Amino acid sequence: MFCLIDDDGNSVAAFDYYVKNLISAGYAYATIKRYSEVVAVFLDYLVEAGVFGVAVPIERLNAAVEGYLHLRVTADRIRATPDNAADSDLCFSNRSWPPSIYAR
Repeated sequence: MFCLIDDDGNSVAAFDYYVKNLISAGYAYATIKRYSEVVAVFLDYLVEAGVFGVAVPIERLNAAVEGYLHLRVTADRIRATPDNAADSDLCFSNRSWPPSIYAR
Protein backbone atom coordinates (compact mmCIF):
# COMPACT_ATOMS: atom_id res chain seq x y z
CA MET A 1 0.00 0.00 0.00
CA PHE A 2 2.79 2.46 0.98
CA CYS A 3 6.54 2.27 0.83
CA LEU A 4 9.40 4.45 1.98
CA ILE A 5 12.36 4.85 -0.38
CA ASP A 6 15.86 5.42 1.00
CA ASP A 7 18.58 7.63 -0.48
CA ASP A 8 19.79 4.74 -2.66
CA GLY A 9 16.33 4.18 -4.16
CA ASN A 10 15.61 1.03 -2.14
CA SER A 11 12.48 0.27 -0.16
CA VAL A 12 13.00 0.47 3.63
CA ALA A 13 12.22 -3.04 4.89
CA ALA A 14 11.37 -1.97 8.45
CA PHE A 15 8.80 0.48 7.12
CA ASP A 16 7.31 -2.14 4.79
CA TYR A 17 6.98 -4.52 7.72
CA TYR A 18 5.28 -1.84 9.81
CA VAL A 19 2.74 -1.02 7.08
CA LYS A 20 2.06 -4.71 6.45
CA ASN A 21 1.23 -5.15 10.14
CA LEU A 22 -1.13 -2.15 10.09
CA ILE A 23 -2.93 -3.66 7.12
CA SER A 24 -3.09 -7.08 8.79
CA ALA A 25 -4.56 -5.47 11.90
CA GLY A 26 -7.41 -4.10 9.78
CA TYR A 27 -6.77 -0.38 10.14
CA ALA A 28 -8.56 1.97 7.76
CA TYR A 29 -6.70 3.37 4.76
CA ALA A 30 -6.64 6.91 6.23
CA THR A 31 -5.24 5.60 9.52
CA ILE A 32 -2.54 3.58 7.76
CA LYS A 33 -1.59 6.62 5.68
CA ARG A 34 -1.36 8.93 8.71
CA TYR A 35 0.56 6.45 10.86
CA SER A 36 2.90 5.76 7.93
CA GLU A 37 3.60 9.46 7.48
CA VAL A 38 4.47 9.85 11.16
CA VAL A 39 6.78 6.83 11.12
CA ALA A 40 8.41 8.01 7.86
CA VAL A 41 9.29 11.33 9.49
CA PHE A 42 10.74 9.54 12.53
CA LEU A 43 12.80 7.14 10.42
CA ASP A 44 14.08 10.02 8.30
CA TYR A 45 15.19 11.77 11.46
CA LEU A 46 16.98 8.62 12.65
CA VAL A 47 18.77 8.37 9.28
CA GLU A 48 19.83 12.03 9.48
CA ALA A 49 21.00 11.44 13.07
CA GLY A 50 23.12 8.53 11.80
CA VAL A 51 21.48 5.88 13.96
CA PHE A 52 19.16 4.02 11.56
CA GLY A 53 20.44 1.04 9.60
CA VAL A 54 23.80 1.01 11.35
CA ALA A 55 25.08 -0.44 14.60
CA VAL A 56 25.43 2.29 17.22
CA PRO A 57 25.86 2.29 20.99
CA ILE A 58 22.56 2.37 22.86
CA GLU A 59 23.52 5.70 24.42
CA ARG A 60 23.79 7.30 20.98
CA LEU A 61 20.45 5.83 19.92
CA ASN A 62 18.80 7.06 23.12
CA ALA A 63 20.28 10.53 22.63
CA ALA A 64 18.90 10.64 19.08
CA VAL A 65 15.41 9.63 20.24
CA GLU A 66 15.49 12.21 23.04
CA GLY A 67 16.64 14.80 20.51
CA TYR A 68 13.68 13.92 18.29
CA LEU A 69 11.28 14.45 21.16
CA HIS A 70 12.85 17.87 21.75
CA LEU A 71 12.47 18.74 18.08
CA ARG A 72 8.81 17.72 18.03
CA VAL A 73 8.05 19.83 21.10
CA THR A 74 9.87 22.88 19.73
CA ALA A 75 8.91 22.44 16.06
CA ASP A 76 7.10 25.77 15.77
CA ARG A 77 10.12 27.61 17.15
CA ILE A 78 12.42 25.74 14.79
CA ARG A 79 10.30 26.61 11.75
CA ALA A 80 10.31 30.27 12.77
CA THR A 81 14.11 30.42 13.18
CA PRO A 82 15.98 31.97 10.21
CA ASP A 83 18.76 29.89 8.62
CA ASN A 84 21.44 32.30 9.87
CA ALA A 85 20.19 32.46 13.46
CA ALA A 86 22.66 32.15 16.31
CA ASP A 87 20.64 29.30 17.84
CA SER A 88 21.89 26.89 15.19
CA ASP A 89 21.11 23.76 17.22
CA LEU A 90 17.44 24.41 16.43
CA CYS A 91 17.86 24.95 12.68
CA PHE A 92 17.61 22.51 9.82
CA SER A 93 19.05 23.14 6.41
CA ASN A 94 17.23 20.11 4.95
CA ARG A 95 14.14 21.71 3.44
CA SER A 96 12.87 18.41 1.99
CA TRP A 97 11.82 17.23 5.45
CA PRO A 98 9.41 15.58 6.15
CA PRO A 99 9.97 12.72 3.72
CA SER A 100 7.26 11.60 1.36
CA ILE A 101 5.67 8.20 1.36
CA TYR A 102 4.54 6.72 -1.92
CA ALA A 103 1.45 4.68 -2.68
CA ARG A 104 2.30 1.42 -4.40
